[in-house]
Amino acid sequence: MSAYWVKFETGSPACVEVSGGMDAALAVATEIAGRKAVSAASLPYPANPRLNRMEYGKHGPCPSFCFTPHQCAGKSSCPKSYACSE
Repeated sequence: MSAYWVKFETGSPACVEVSGGMDAALAVATEIAGRKAVSAASLPYPANPRLNRMEYGKHGPCPSFCFTPHQCAGKSSCPKSYACSE
């Protein structure tokens, strides 16, 4: 499962988790938010605000580890040298 930072035609962006790729992220975000998602970029970790939370077996949902999703969008790992402790 992957996290995506999704931008909409109107309103604020949000994070969505999907098991598919970018097209799935856009479709799920549009359905959940009720407004058209226009772009999506992968995130290394989920971020707030979140539109959904995927369950990871006995461990439950992944916490929202990404605190700067607008900077991390499109990256496959955290770009900070100390991963969110900066």
